[in-house]
Amino acid sequence: MNKAIEIKRAEKTIGNSLEAKVTIFADKERLSLLQSYKDLLPALFIVSQSGTGDYTDAPEDAYRDEEVDGLAVVVEHAGGKKCLRCWNWSTTVGEFADAQEVCQRCYHVLSRIKKPAITYFIISLIVLILDQATKLIIVRYIHPYESIQILPFFRIVSVRNPGAAFGMFQGLGPLFFIIISFIAIGIISFMIIKGKGRGSG
Repeated sequence: MNKAIEIKRAEKTIGNSLEAKVTIFADKERLSLLQSYKDLLPALFIVSQSGTGDYTDAPEDAYRDEEVDGLAVVVEHAGGKKCLRCWNWSTTVGEFADAQEVCQRCYHVLSRIKKPAITYFIISLIVLILDQATKLIIVRYIHPYESIQILPFFRIVSVRNPGAAFGMFQGLGPLFFIIISFIAIGIISFMIIKGKGRGSG
């Protein structure tokens, strides 16, 4: 397979293996095996598209290895356009109005990622609101260093920290820290989307 691809690269038919579509013509025994794994063949050969056929149908100009009988390979440029996410060539690129630069597989992956990302953002927003609300209640109704027993194993102690951490950024007011919290939520949500995107590629 690699030899056949390298020949087409030398001929400038393709630039790299992901631009290739390979069609493997094999004898009956090999053909049955190839067809049982047909969905895995592109990933196995690091190409964008693949196909199979009976050895007797192989064209005369198909690549044949002298050491392997009953096997022929045709390498041509893959159809469609290049997906900007996975770099595979696909005829489905451009079919989706809200993501015209990706293929069908990547589009479905990105669609699944968007829903959890929104969920994480909502959860983070709720936590932020609860955090600010409880702080406001404690500041208004509990004196500094006053302790309130909530449960036998849980106690609230009012301690003042005028800064964000270790006394830093004192005197900037609550609005500054709320803005910083929103920025942090945005960064975390972006990292989740980017991380899942790589993991599903």
